[in-house]
Amino acid sequence: MDPKILFINFSFRHIADNFFPYGVYCLMTYLRKNGLVNNTFYNIDLLRPTKEAAIQYIIEQSPDVVAISSPVSTGYASCKYYSAAIKQHLANTTMILGGNLAASAEIILKKTDIDFCFLGEGEISLLQFIKQYFPDKSLENVKQIQGIAYLDNGDLIINGYGQSLDKNKIYDVDYELIDDITLNHYCPKINDLDKESHIYKSLFSKVYANVELHSHVIGETRSIIMLTSRGCVNRCTFCHRFVEGIKILPVDIVIARMRQLIDKLNIAIFYLGDECFGVDKKWLISFCAAIKPLNVIWIVGGMRASSVNPELLELMYQAGCRTIFYGLESGSQNILDIMEKKISAPQGINAIKWTLEAGIFTTIQMVIGMPGEDVETLKESEETLNILGKCHPNHDVSNLSINFTQALPGTPVYEYARSQNVIGTTMETEEQYLLDISDTNAAKWSLNLTNLSALQLQYWKLRLQLIMKASYISHFGLLAYYKNILKIQSLRTFISMLFSLRGIYSLFPNIIYAIKPLLWIVAIFRTIRSGERIIASGQQLAHVPKTKSLRKSLETDIHWDFSGNSQMIQLRKGNTKEWKKTS
Repeated sequence: MDPKILFINFSFRHIADNFFPYGVYCLMTYLRKNGLVNNTFYNIDLLRPTKEAAIQYIIEQSPDVVAISSPVSTGYASCKYYSAAIKQHLANTTMILGGNLAASAEIILKKTDIDFCFLGEGEISLLQFIKQYFPDKSLENVKQIQGIAYLDNGDLIINGYGQSLDKNKIYDVDYELIDDITLNHYCPKINDLDKESHIYKSLFSKVYANVELHSHVIGETRSIIMLTSRGCVNRCTFCHRFVEGIKILPVDIVIARMRQLIDKLNIAIFYLGDECFGVDKKWLISFCAAIKPLNVIWIVGGMRASSVNPELLELMYQAGCRTIFYGLESGSQNILDIMEKKISAPQGINAIKWTLEAGIFTTIQMVIGMPGEDVETLKESEETLNILGKCHPNHDVSNLSINFTQALPGTPVYEYARSQNVIGTTMETEEQYLLDISDTNAAKWSLNLTNLSALQLQYWKLRLQLIMKASYISHFGLLAYYKNILKIQSLRTFISMLFSLRGIYSLFPNIIYAIKPLLWIVAIFRTIRSGERIIASGQQLAHVPKTKSLRKSLETDIHWDFSGNSQMIQLRKGNTKEWKKTS
């Protein structure tokens, strides 16, 4: 039997994401290669129908299976709405869900109309499920399948994480499945890009510092996001992990896929969206040698600061790399240790400095508000940003990302929030939290997981956003600062900034930083807008030692007992190793 499967996703932001939906297309490709061809993708995020129109379309399709892809935990409200509306009209349709939202499997299965959650890698698990569950839909037929969670007479059953796919087969996509609408959105033509758009600026305006664009990328050529590895070498305490360790595609397979994309789709720019690119130095050296003859531009979306040195960066530049993003997260070694980043603050500073010296663009990405964050650690981050402001004249210090820590299910940060009753431990309080964070990003206020007031955190976010710019201006001058802004912004945008408060904040950061006590006024308005109390609420959360990871602190200092179904406890811990022992 080849049941009709309709894959769907949700809209998470006010505009469609430009990250290619690899999860869905990998699953569709894998099913089709194994004889199950009756599957399609309804990309709600891209097409942007009204909820009513989306439900009507799904009813008209009348699928046997609706497979929801929710890669982030902020999709819970949409999951609850769509699963209920679909079940109301298609009672016999099986509803399944995969992605990081499935870390809340118990709530999803008991509070929504989802029938099965898929945990971890989904290709093998989904194929086995479809072949064994249909046509009689007997639970007995799927109880031995790894990587699924379901209810059996009201009891939660979790069969661990999905079976791991061979590294040679990860991210295998049949691009013949992609229609023109999908192609033009996720693989835009360079000629069609709005010069003021975020996509254009991320691809071109950041390419400077003795860099000339390859002439062949202008015109009918396209860009695409591509992945060369699955997983990460780390387990940061704020990051949800469904996959243990990292699997890296062999260089010859990566290059073969690139050649295919160049030939079929006229790709000239590759955005490598890996979580942890280039950790294997031998692989990276081999990759640079192999990609150089392709004469393409490539961008690295995620690389560890500890993975680079001047020689490697020069090699990457010569091979066509023009941008690298690092997750520095904090300038405080104490917070880096709590995060379990396994890098040092000096390593982060060196990575930024060396990258800029190699002629490669980079930017700073930080997170504030981790458990254990206080004024002392924020001052340490401020000093790190002060140093980074002076590290290179071509550093675009106006490009700084500072997000608040989000508590994502399946992470130590989430469990810390539960242990301190910031989220709560009942299913009702957890569900309310998932509803509260739906359709929000980490730049917006989430939970206060510190003993600082919300007002203090808002103030320090403003202050940290200024220090690197003020430091740059004091070291290299205001003219150099404006020159770099004009490499990113058009002259028209630059002039319009003079007539807005946000623009003044960006154009004269040195002056505003000099009178930084006035930032408390802005912080008050931001705190009010976030819905938090201006005056400290007096919360006293458990002390987090600054010499060990939050994961360890939960066990040895806070003595947090993970609650709930015994299998759910493993899912809460993100403990793939423990499940492998028992499976």
